[in-house]
Amino acid sequence: MNPLEQLGFPMVEIPETCSTTSDVIRFLVDCLVDCGELHAMDADLAMDCVLNRESQGSTNLLGGAALPHSKFNPIDHVIGIIGRPEIAITWASDDSAPVRMVVLMLMPTHAPGLCMRGLEAAVRALRHEYPPPVNRAA
Repeated sequence: MNPLEQLGFPMVEIPETCSTTSDVIRFLVDCLVDCGELHAMDADLAMDCVLNRESQGSTNLLGGAALPHSKFNPIDHVIGIIGRPEIAITWASDDSAPVRMVVLMLMPTHAPGLCMRGLEAAVRALRHEYPPPVNRAA
């Protein structure tokens, strides 16, 4: 089992029609609703929370992976979904490499330790599959 599978999140293909960061986040939030991880009435709030977090700084990890995430009050455990785009996506940051893997995570507001452990596991799994580029400054 590869490190991404060990996260225990569902995996989906992100269609070509999702060409922006916002499109991808909306698609993945909707998939969380479709698979029963998130209540439909919470989808818009989840989307807003993740986009707000993204506006504070890009979650592109620079090796071809992105980790959009947010604390989210209506849940009591970490939920997430892994998306593989059909085509690489230009993420929010102008200087970032195209994204080929996205792990979207929502974490309970009241459990900061759980949030940190979840993010750490996701970053470790993504870095295993998509290592950051080596800076070869002269």
